[in-house]
Parts: sequence; C-alpha cells; structure tokens
Amino acid sequence: MTAMPASRQSFAAQWRWHVRHASRGYWIAQALFLCTVFGLSALMTLALTQSSGAQAREPAHMVFRFLTDAGLLLLFTHVLIRPLLLMFFVHRRPTWRSLLAGLGLLFVYGYINLLASYLLGKLITPRDGINFEQIRFHAGDSAYDFDVGTTQLILLGGFNQFTMLLLWSVLYLAWKEFESRRQLQRQVRDARLQLLTGQLSPHFLFNAFNTIRGMIFEDRERAAELVTQLSELFRFHLSAGIRTETTLAEDWEIARRYLDLEAVRLESRLRLEVDLDPALMPRTLPILTLLTLVENAIKHGIAPNRDGGRLSIRAQAAGRGWTLEVENSIGRGVAEHSGGHGLANLRERVSLAGDERVRLHVEHDSARFLVRLELPR
Repeated sequence: MTAMPASRQSFAAQWRWHVRHASRGYWIAQALFLCTVFGLSALMTLALTQSSGAQAREPAHMVFRFLTDAGLLLLFTHVLIRPLLLMFFVHRRPTWRSLLAGLGLLFVYGYINLLASYLLGKLITPRDGINFEQIRFHAGDSAYDFDVGTTQLILLGGFNQFTMLLLWSVLYLAWKEFESRRQLQRQVRDARLQLLTGQLSPHFLFNAFNTIRGMIFEDRERAAELVTQLSELFRFHLSAGIRTETTLAEDWEIARRYLDLEAVRLESRLRLEVDLDPALMPRTLPILTLLTLVENAIKHGIAPNRDGGRLSIRAQAAGRGWTLEVENSIGRGVAEHSGGHGLANLRERVSLAGDERVRLHVEHDSARFLVRLELPR
C-alpha cells in the first residue's frame, strides 16, 4: 500500500492522498450509513409531503432524487470532511479553536449541501413531487398547514443537514479512535510475541554450543558434523524471518535439526518416535512450538536420566481441528518436571495469539510428561 505523505508535504498533496486512499471497511461503513440515513429521509419526506395536488409524484424521479442526495452526502463526507478530520483531528488533541472552526465549517457545508440538493432537484427532476410548498404536518387523518415559509424551511433543512454531517463526523472519529486502539493492541501483542520467540533462539544456541564444545575433544568428526547441523539450522531459522506463526512442516524441520544435534550427544539414550500425519503438515501453529516442547522434553525428562528415555511426537486430526502431542518419559529423580521456562513461554504465546480455539493441556505422572496442543483447522 502506498505510504501516507509526510506532514511536511503540501496541504493539497495530503488532501488528494486521503481522498484517493480508504480502507474496504470504511467504504462498507459509508454504504451502511448512507443507506440508513436516506432510508429514514425518504420515509420522513414521503410522510411530510402530500401525494395529491398540482405536482404529483413520479416514482422514477423520486428515486433519482434520493440517489442524487446520497451522492451529494458521499461527496461532502468523503471529499470535503474526511480529509480535514484526518489531518487535524485524528491522532491529535484538538483545541477549542479547531473545534469551533470545524463546527462552523460543517454548518456552512450543511447549507451548501441543502442548496445543491434543491438546485439539482429543480434542474434535473423538477417533477419528482418533492418541494417545500408540499410540506404538511399530519395528526391522525388530519393535515395542518402551518404558516412556515420557504425561508424558515430552508433554515430548518440546513440545520438538519448540519446535524447529519456532525453525526457522520463524530461516528468517523469514534471509529478511527477504536481502530487506533486495536492497532496499538495488535502492535504490542506482536512485539511481545517476537520478544518471546527471540528468547528461544539464544537458549537453544547456548545448549548447542555446549554440545559442540563437549564433543571437540572426544570426536572431532562428530563435532564437525554438529557444526554443520547447527549452521543448517541457523540458516533455516534466519530464512524464516520474524514471524509469529509457521506451518507444521517448517516447525518440524527446525525441531528435526535440533534432534539431530541431540542424537549425537545422547546417542542410544534418546529413543525417538515420530508420527506426523502428512495431511497436517501445511497447518499453522505458533512458531517454534515443536522446538520448545522437544527441547524441554530432552532437557528436563531425558537428559537428566542416566538411562535416557523415550520421546514421542504425534500430530493427528481430531474433530474440527487437529492436535500436536509431545510426550517424554521421566526417569528417577526428575519427577518434579513441570515444563520449565520454555513451556511457560509457549503458554504466553498461545494466550497472546488471541484465538480461544487454541488450547494447551499438560498431563503428567511419575513415568511420563505429555503436552497436547489443540488447534483449529
């Protein structure tokens, strides 16, 4: 999307940019507002104007007249009012002077809109059956003619147009304020998610370098293999960029690289079981989920056990969604395993994602520790 011009650019350039650029949500809201206002205006107009007399109604002309009025309101709100609101009121603290100037401008716009509607009606649809002389006030079946001249009706009509434009302006400013708050909340959430995700990489790298350091003096070939695996993993991780979500296939690729490194260190102490449904590989989940769960399982459940243990990774379809499970055995002396900081990190990332359909469950006893993540399709 084209960037909004900086405030140092000319007033006309900013005005043109705001007129040309509007979101899809804005146009939907604008259409709903126009339909509502002119539906009510049509009902009131038909109720206040008599259907008989010298100037009879012609439905086609009336419809065209209402469409013309809708076009005028769209022109005034989008071209004349919205750019000023964006430049002087949105993301700014208005002064009394700017508020009074804005109200005065809306007042002038209201009467200009009324005058334009009246002139267009006279020139384009002179036989639409809607004019000031036909205004009647009804009470039951009786009609009362008040001594209200054209001038008074123009004053009332202009004030009505001013009220309508003021209502539109207030609703637009309220919507922009709501939109700004949502955007700020989204930015804070994304920043927190990226911070939490960034905390995982240094922790993993620390463990990986310790593994390589321990292997240098024991087996140089294996140490070289570890460096190769680490460089591939790091390259893959960097190419993924800073994201909050990824596919199961990509997350498994990162976790698999980590498992290759740990397999060299733990050797036969690590017994791995993997059952990932191929149909689920394109599904999305919070990034580095598998790496977090696998790393915690090895660090807290398998590595402390002299005899090693079993690590099971499963992804299966379930109901309207799918589940990802990571289960590890627990050896003697590590029964207090609770998932560590990595699991707490993952819990917060799932919570910040804002999707209530994503749920994380933990089951454990003296022999096993299971983490199940329920995700929507």
